[in-house]
Amino acid sequence: MRRNFYIILFSILIITYLSSSKKIFKSLPPGTIRLTDSLYIDKFPVRVADYIEFLSSIKRFYNEGLHDTISKMPLYGITSENIMGLQEVFKGDSMEYVRMLTRTWITYSNDERRYDVDYHLKSSKFYDFPIINISYEQMRHYCRWRTDMVKLHYATICKTEKQRRKYPMNFVYRLVTRKEWEAALGEFFYDVVRNNPEERINKNKPENVVRSYVKEKGRDFYYDVDNAAETLDKAIVAFNFKWNERYHIGDISYFKFSKPSDWISFRCICEILPEEIPPPATNGK
Repeated sequence: MRRNFYIILFSILIITYLSSSKKIFKSLPPGTIRLTDSLYIDKFPVRVADYIEFLSSIKRFYNEGLHDTISKMPLYGITSENIMGLQEVFKGDSMEYVRMLTRTWITYSNDERRYDVDYHLKSSKFYDFPIINISYEQMRHYCRWRTDMVKLHYATICKTEKQRRKYPMNFVYRLVTRKEWEAALGEFFYDVVRNNPEERINKNKPENVVRSYVKEKGRDFYYDVDNAAETLDKAIVAFNFKWNERYHIGDISYFKFSKPSDWISFRCICEILPEEIPPPATNGK
C-alpha cells in the first residue's frame, strides 16, 4: 500500500540544528556523512561494486562462524597475521553465496527466458550503479556483513585503546528508518535532485531509470528521485520528493516492499551505540 507523507523542511532543519554538536572522530564511519551525533548515513546508495565485495567475502571466508567470532574479538590490536589466520580457519559458504546473488529475468539469444544471476554483477560498467533486484533479506545480510568488516578494520588499524577511542567504539550498520530518511532529505536538501514541481508524477507506477552515481564537487549526499528508489527499515520503499517552494512542503511517496525490483535499491545508516562494558574477570572461578 502506498502512503504519502508531507514534511516541512524548516522543522527538520531546526531538529538537525539542535543536534549539531559534533562528536569528534578521527574519521567518520566508512562511506557515510553525519546526520546526527549518533547517526551517519551513507553518501551513496549501496552500489554494485560494494555488493560484489560482499559476495566475494562470502565466497572466500565470511560465514556465520566468523560473524560470531568477530563479536568476541578485541576492539584493537589485531594484526594482519590474525586476519590471515581467520581467513585460513573460516572458509566460504557456497550455499549462502548462492542465496545472496541478486537475480532477474534475462532473455538469451535463443529467446529463452530464465531467472538468472543479475547481469549488473557481471560487468564493470555497472559498478557505480545502485544495486537492484535485491531482496529485503539480502539487504539485511549486507548490513550485518558491513558492520563486521568495519569492526575488523578499526581493530586492525588501532594498536592501543587510546587510538581505538578516536573511532566509534560500538556501532551497527542497518537500514534507514522513515524518520531518518525524512531528516536526511531535510539536512541535505540542496544535494537532493528533486522532482520538477510542475511535473505530473504517476505515483502508482514510478518511471525510475537506474543509472550510475558519479562524484560531484561540493555534493555530500547522493539521491536523485528519478534514479533508484530506496528501501527503508520495516520493508518500506521511499520514492519521489516533489517540493512546493511556495508552501515549503515536500511530498514523499512510500509503499510496502514486496519483492526485488529493477528500480529499487537501498543504503545503510551507521548508528553509534552505547559502549559495551566487558564482563568482570572471574579469576577462573
